[in-house]
Amino acid sequence: MLAVFALGYSLPLAGSMVGSSSRGPQHEDTSYIKPEIGAPGASASAIAGSGTDTGPFGGTSGAAPMVAGAAALMIEAHPARSALQIKAMLMNSADATVYTNPATKPGELAPITRIGAGELRVNRAVALS
Repeated sequence: MLAVFALGYSLPLAGSMVGSSSRGPQHEDTSYIKPEIGAPGASASAIAGSGTDTGPFGGTSGAAPMVAGAAALMIEAHPARSALQIKAMLMNSADATVYTNPATKPGELAPITRIGAGELRVNRAVALS
């Protein structure tokens, strides 16, 4: 592998999965695919402490609140839908084009056992009828 060090060179990580992401399938008798959906969570930033500053956090600590917030927006937009319908809408509108690691495996899509239905896209989910 060739390493490149150049001023201004960048490798976009959007649409890629962090290496420490959870893996599936579930190991119990059911063998359900887990996770069911992926969400941005690595190197996220949020208001911390005083309410006027930001601080980085990541992993499940970042992804879970993204999904919870998306579900809340979905309930607001579609109040008559059940929890299972909201979940299905989020999963059916996810972006499945998620790459494993653009630096070491360029162009390799992440397997379903790492991203579930794909990366959360709440705008697409809200637009579903």
